[in-house]
Amino acid sequence: DNIKNGLEECDGTDGVGSNQECQMCVLVNLPYCGDGIKNGSEDCDGADGTPEHYSCTLECILEYIPYCGDQTINQAEEECDGDAPENCVMQNGYNGTKTCGSDCLWGACQPVEFCGDQTVNGPEICEIGDTQACDPGGGYNGNQSCAGDCSGWGPCVPTEYCGDGILNDKEQCDGQAGLIDHHICTADCTLQYVPYCGDNTINQGSEQCDGDEPQICTTVDGYSGTQACAESCLWGNCLSNDYCGDNEKNGLEQCDGTDGVGANQSCTMCVLL
Repeated sequence: DNIKNGLEECDGTDGVGSNQECQMCVLVNLPYCGDGIKNGSEDCDGADGTPEHYSCTLECILEYIPYCGDQTINQAEEECDGDAPENCVMQNGYNGTKTCGSDCLWGACQPVEFCGDQTVNGPEICEIGDTQACDPGGGYNGNQSCAGDCSGWGPCVPTEYCGDGILNDKEQCDGQAGLIDHHICTADCTLQYVPYCGDNTINQGSEQCDGDEPQICTTVDGYSGTQACAESCLWGNCLSNDYCGDNEKNGLEQCDGTDGVGANQSCTMCVLL
């Protein structure tokens, strides 16, 4: 009769409120957005159907709430979000990587290159263990090693030097190496001639002669002769082909045979009588 009476909760529209209907005079609540129950086409309703990091709108639609850790940079205070590292350059010039912290801010740049990694990179000139040839001066070869901080080459260290016993470029000798007869090797690795008896040159105070050339001499008997240079570089005996009895007056002779003999004279033992 559409009039709520007796024990009726409703009748027709009488006694029926919002989001209700009357069935057999009994009130039945109808689902609606805001009743705290997810139903029908609703994504959510209050807390019902609302997962973490979402809110439920007044229209029962899920709305995402960005947060640090959702793998997406979606808040002004975030520098990063996720596990992917990013390349960076350190103050000393080396390349590095940085990772995203739990606060979605980049951590410190960590080197992936360094002096000693056997690769010349960043500000490096060379790597530890590297060597190269160099010129230490004086015509010798040398070698230099990479400095401990990879910033450049160390001093040039000779690999050759005068006194190493090896005949190197620019040297005439070194110790016994390159030494030739009648020479010595000086402190600066040059050959120096050592005069000796037999070098055909009178170049020592003890030498009277040196060589095969004889010299003219006079014997004690006054004869003209020659003397040869002995192995000791002293003159040998004066030898003459002239003698008393060779029929030639020479030397200290007054006569020899008939040579030098006048009238009424005779020659005995090369002396005129």
